[in-house]
Amino acid sequence: MARGPSGRRRPHRHGGAARSPSGLVVRPALEPPMLSEVAIGGVYLPPILVYLAAAIPVFMGLRAVLDRAGLLRIAWHPALLEFAVLLATVALLLLLV
Repeated sequence: MARGPSGRRRPHRHGGAARSPSGLVVRPALEPPMLSEVAIGGVYLPPILVYLAAAIPVFMGLRAVLDRAGLLRIAWHPALLEFAVLLATVALLLLLV
């Protein structure tokens, strides 16, 4: 504990954080918002399907850029490259939203 001007101990101000046994300040972790199901016509769909639907137009644009740049022609397996780009697009959407 820190000492004040009068020599008395004053409590640390860590904003509700606790101290670990090693003396480090441990703040409570912020929980990310939980993804919930989407109901369309009474049918519950997983949230990854919504992100996949949002990623498809972005992927189509990236695929056109890859095709114009000639990267799909020199790739060992063009379909595998396209799938990897789609997965990366969905992952970025999940991280950014």
